[in-house]
Order: sequence, then C-alpha cells, then structure tokens
Amino acid sequence: MKKNIFLICLCGLFFTCRKKDEIDWTQYKASCYISGSTWQASKVVFSLEPNNTLHFGLLKFNEANELRQSLSLDDLNISKDTVFLKHRNSLAPSANFATTISHGDVLGEFYELLEDENFKSWVLLNKVSEDEISGQFQVAFKVDFRTSPLKNPLPDSIYLTKGVFFAHRKPE
Repeated sequence: MKKNIFLICLCGLFFTCRKKDEIDWTQYKASCYISGSTWQASKVVFSLEPNNTLHFGLLKFNEANELRQSLSLDDLNISKDTVFLKHRNSLAPSANFATTISHGDVLGEFYELLEDENFKSWVLLNKVSEDEISGQFQVAFKVDFRTSPLKNPLPDSIYLTKGVFFAHRKPE
C-alpha cells in the first residue's frame, strides 16, 4: 500500500507541478542503452519552467499500455550546455528511475542517482527553443533499498548510456 501511495505521489508531483508551460509536442523520440541493452521511450513529457529550468520524463509502456519504467530528469538549467546531475536536493539538476508492476500502478523498484567517480551523469542540451528540444544524456542509478524491497529483473546498479532525445512542437 505504501508503494501505491508513493507511486501516485511521484507521478502526481511530476505531472501536476508542470502544468504551467505544458507544450503539445507532436514528434518526439528518446532512447538510450541500459547496461548495454537498447531502451526506447514510449512517451516523452517535457516542461519548461518560468525560471528557465527544464524537466522531462521518459516513459516506457508494455504491449498492454501499462507503465513499466520511467526516467525523470529534473531542474536542468537551460543556460548551460552540459548539466551535471547530483543527488536530489533543492533545485539541483537531478534524476531518478523507477519500474512499475501490476497494471503499471504499483511501484516496483525505485532507483536514485549513483555518484560514481568513474562515470559522470550528465545531460547535454543541444537545442532548447519554443519549437524544439534536443540533447544527449548518460546517467547511472542504484536501487534505493529503503523504498524497493521487491526483486527486480534489472541489476541493482544500472547505467544509461548514449541517450538521445528530440521533441518538435506542433505548428499552430
């Protein structure tokens, strides 16, 4: 039950806090490699805040349209090209990754940012405009065992490499 509430709060926080500048993106693509295997997002959600920070979520659904994995990159300052990610604290660029089970409404594993001196987590913003967002990323995560008691098919530490994203706005 705690996991259901946590997942609902996590998704609700991501989607409701960003309604201010929600943009209708018609074309988007996001992919990366997770520990060497290809990973393709099924849905991409971006929002640009008035303080010039960018948030985006990459969601992966199964064949039954049930959420299975989500990657969130938050508080990215768009005035810099390369943004290095840190553990979550107030307004620092950060990331998290989560898996879901059941019908996509139960939290499976929750991953927090892994700070590894041999692997830097970053996002490179190639273009951020009113009509287009594009960039690259690489991020490392580790399971947060405080919130993830289930056994997950993914390893305890995962590395997302060669990540790319692109979104183009629908012309009005």
